[in-house]
Amino acid sequence: MNDFELQRRLLALHTARAPQADLWPAIAARITVSAKASASRRHPRRIMLAAAASLLLALTAGAFGYRWLKMNATTSIGPSNPLQLARTHAPNDDPRLLSGAIVLDAAQAQIEQAMQMKPQHPLLTDLLKRTQARRSRLDQFGQQAG
Repeated sequence: MNDFELQRRLLALHTARAPQADLWPAIAARITVSAKASASRRHPRRIMLAAAASLLLALTAGAFGYRWLKMNATTSIGPSNPLQLARTHAPNDDPRLLSGAIVLDAAQAQIEQAMQMKPQHPLLTDLLKRTQARRSRLDQFGQQAG
């Protein structure tokens, strides 16, 4: 048998043929049975996982909230309103410099609050020095502009 004969035989096999039996009803029955079985097995499991995830999320949020409230209650210093703090120290009562004074005074209060927890932290010390330097530059600018 040479290549030509092999190709001729392969082309003869390339004809449309119907299956001996219709396979689709058996396939459809298997799909519906397996879908119902898997849905009935997975449904309670999904509910339990969702409940566990919700409980974990609620406990985590509660723990963070409690810690935040406890930290704010024990370490609050100075006026609670940064606007009130800045108005008492705004350079020459200039309204143009008020927003900068608010930001710098609030930052200084937050850094001092953090330094109460870690007094010798070098980063906090450096931040406090830079914030105070910026506040003094703002005061000098207010003196020149006033």
